[in-house]
Amino acid sequence: MDECSIPEVSIDELREAIKTGSSMVIDVMPGQFYLKRHIQGAVNACVHEVTFTDQVKMMTATKLKSIILYGAGPGSQDAVRAAEKLTNNGYREVAVFPGGIDEWIEAGLPLEGNSENEVITSYPTLKMQNRNYKVDTINSFITWRGSSPGGSHRGVLGFRDSEILHHDGMAGGHFIIDMKSIKNLDLEDESLRAVLESHLNSEDFFHTALFPEARFTLKKAVPLHNSWGMPNFHIQGTLSIMGIQKDIDFPAHVRNLERSRIGLQAFIEFDRTDWGVLYGSTKFFRFLGYHVVYDIVHIDITIIMI
Repeated sequence: MDECSIPEVSIDELREAIKTGSSMVIDVMPGQFYLKRHIQGAVNACVHEVTFTDQVKMMTATKLKSIILYGAGPGSQDAVRAAEKLTNNGYREVAVFPGGIDEWIEAGLPLEGNSENEVITSYPTLKMQNRNYKVDTINSFITWRGSSPGGSHRGVLGFRDSEILHHDGMAGGHFIIDMKSIKNLDLEDESLRAVLESHLNSEDFFHTALFPEARFTLKKAVPLHNSWGMPNFHIQGTLSIMGIQKDIDFPAHVRNLERSRIGLQAFIEFDRTDWGVLYGSTKFFRFLGYHVVYDIVHIDITIIMI
């Protein structure tokens, strides 16, 4: 459906519709925001829920019912997407109030909800206490993927006791990776999985008998002013694997979680040979045959700090 073809109503038209009851007004934002504040008389059906059209169906006796939809306001497509879904499902009298909750509040018009006077932001700003954060080693992990001409393998690594010190916007500390915890997740045959894990632990790869730990030392975390769905920090530090230390940097999401926890998520690609992991690398060996292993390793990091 062409966005331009969706009828729009002004704030005065919306007020009249509410006064006369001629239209059902639906707040299409998530219920947590609706409960805090919403336009007086509006009902709620979240457009981001897969059951959105089912929710509206339960509210309306007929698809000929006049409906006005609103969302956050300018810059947010929630009301438009809701109108598209309803129109595609046979609703004929659908319009949007493009100004959304923002214009309604700016006009000083009445709200309902349990926090109607609270200033609510679309997405929360990161807040960190001035203290040491320890890594929750049970819920923190690294997912890795290595590839060769014949395919790829993926698995996980765990962390040992690690901590980050945060003070007045400055952060430092270290994350210790338990290299002996390396596991494969894609091979169903236990004997093949054991062979691969043994090989990764051997001197061909990470020589974990001699180097049981890898360590990332945090030097700097620089805030990024991206949209909320993009990484909000640029992390800089050094990564030590098998006694070889190299600088590394990467973007990361750092967010507040429940119970005063902090979550860090990042995706990194790096050349394993820079840290002396040379097995199967065509940069260092000729005539490898089926022993070729690509140099780039892909890792997803999930760290929960408590």
